Amino acid sequence: MTGPRRRPGRGGPDGAEGQALALGLSPATALRCADLAGRGWPDPADVEQPQRDFFALYAAARNRAPAFREAVRAFGARRGVQADTRPGDVKRLDRIVEKYSVSLEQPLDLLGGKVVVGSLRHLYEVAFTVPEHFEVVAYRDRVLRPQKSGYRDLQFVVALGGAGGPPHYAELKVLHTLFDQMDGFEHRLYEIRRGLEAKERDRLREPQAGQGWGEEPWGTNFGSPILSPVEQMVLEELGQSSRTLFERTWALVQAQEHPP
Repeated sequence: MTGPRRRPGRGGPDGAEGQALALGLSPATALRCADLAGRGWPDPADVEQPQRDFFALYAAARNRAPAFREAVRAFGARRGVQADTRPGDVKRLDRIVEKYSVSLEQPLDLLGGKVVVGSLRHLYEVAFTVPEHFEVVAYRDRVLRPQKSGYRDLQFVVALGGAGGPPHYAELKVLHTLFDQMDGFEHRLYEIRRGLEAKERDRLREPQAGQGWGEEPWGTNFGSPILSPVEQMVLEELGQSSRTLFERTWALVQAQEHPP
């Protein structure tokens, strides 16, 4: 079997054990963290879907969704943890189109699953066994290096085989139950933020109503915001609110791991 299709590499993580210890993980958990980081998997940002035609890719996702759902649930049952796939199985088309319009790349998460655990120790123990049940083609430790919002999980990209044709890549996340709970609430903020960001992109591409193509829409002159002052303020405040919520969630996780 050929290896994953990669984009130009960005290099792997260094010093994962030291970073994990500095983050407050136990020595045993830090070792598992370092072992996963040292497996040599590329970063998800450095791989591409083997299938380059979107319509064929979407059809493959629909066809493989039931088997992926069964595999994720079976994995959770074997590990004694909560595990399932995205409601509706395949990512909504409007979200796919929106993400593609920004990245111009075929999404890796048309199919997505999550495994929810109750401690950082269990997080890495469960993640350690993912390669025993799935073909891992990419991995990112977003506990050590959280997303800009402060959200943390362990992100795998796994290959799903099929009868003929290229494999299909799907996303499998392993995350703490507190982050799973908070993600459900924060997602509402994200939806509003996403709408404002989409509006910002649209205003860059098209003139406002009543304007000709030779006229500048709101704030497209150099140094001015694309959004109105109120919209820009809401966008900034929502971003800060998300970061605050996830930072406080991480503090709860740490307090749970190291009670006074």
